[in-house]
Amino acid sequence: MTAWNKLLKCLSSCYANSAGIQIMIGNFGAASKLFLVAENIQPSAVWLYVNRSAYYSLLKEYDRALELTDKAIEADNRCPIAYSNKAAVQLSLGMFDSAVKNASLALSLCKFYDMHARQCALANRAEAFVGLDKIEEAKQDVAALFRLNKKAFSGFVVLGKIDIKSGDSHKAIENFNQALAFAEAINKP
Repeated sequence: MTAWNKLLKCLSSCYANSAGIQIMIGNFGAASKLFLVAENIQPSAVWLYVNRSAYYSLLKEYDRALELTDKAIEADNRCPIAYSNKAAVQLSLGMFDSAVKNASLALSLCKFYDMHARQCALANRAEAFVGLDKIEEAKQDVAALFRLNKKAFSGFVVLGKIDIKSGDSHKAIENFNQALAFAEAINKP
């Protein structure tokens, strides 16, 4: 790869990642513009597809999101976040077996320093296990998630879903409130 191509790839990734940040704060108009710039710089950058899939998933356009996760995997089949995003979209579509498969693949691709990717994959797989009524497997993934991050709000969300399945609505509300508290802490400056 030439220096010019490396620079284009880096710039495209910067714009795509900036779009991802705009998605997280709910600024979809700015995200869309940033995606347009990233796409025009380098149309096949993996992070463009990864962040765009998250964008369409939040808009509940799951078929488009799934298509973009496939493009991300095609662009870089060693990117754990691409497989984790695919698992997240599959969760939204009720495709729990496929979500377990892709989250597991994401985990197998994570390097030791990929804490964010590992946490996302564990949370997605745990949630898929809940959907499949494999509660013990879900609890094991949540325990692994909490070993990485004791304040992982997604772990508390999964625990709340487990509690709902177990019929313990009071404990579910406690776990959902804990998730809310940690999610709010993320958004504080």
